[in-house]
Amino acid sequence: MAQSWSRISVVMEEVFTGEILTRVWTAIACEHDRRHGLSYVSPVVRSALIAHLEARNRALSVLFDADDYDLDEVLVVNRLRCRSERWTDVLLAQLVPECDITDYAFDIKRVLDFADDFSGDSGVPDSDQAWRILEASLKSAFRTDTARQSTNADLNAQIASAILSCFRPDLWDATGVLTSLWMERMSYTTSGTQAMIDELLAVD
Repeated sequence: MAQSWSRISVVMEEVFTGEILTRVWTAIACEHDRRHGLSYVSPVVRSALIAHLEARNRALSVLFDADDYDLDEVLVVNRLRCRSERWTDVLLAQLVPECDITDYAFDIKRVLDFADDFSGDSGVPDSDQAWRILEASLKSAFRTDTARQSTNADLNAQIASAILSCFRPDLWDATGVLTSLWMERMSYTTSGTQAMIDELLAVD
């Protein structure tokens, strides 16, 4: 039973943490389509989100019916789920009011509260230092309570590579770090996006 939970928990970790990216990227991609009057990106990312939500529901069923497993280990995964949901809302708050995040937030009130905290007087979190702090906090939040090795590391790398290719090359400095302000980072008018979607549609 312990070995069974070890295998199951790694998959659930990946489902819950991966949902952060799925929801945030879906919000961004759908906003791109809306602004440009297109429907190229949104059908693809919405389909991925629906599939991820199905996986989430299965993971929740296992998590909340895990009477046969060690309670402490179940609680570790549940804490990771809650942390992932909170960080999803933190990152979605960065997109307010540029994106409609209603369908992607776990707690819309929490997102708006975070957005108010981040905006200050400027309206957007335009400090590189503030972004570095947020990035460091995000990394620190997931250094514990997660498996050392993902069961799908190769697929995750491909997903990350595909998303990064959607940004203009001139947004990166020589060391691979984004150089512009946050809203520039989230610029949707990229040639890479169209190329990626054309490739996806060609595969379909």
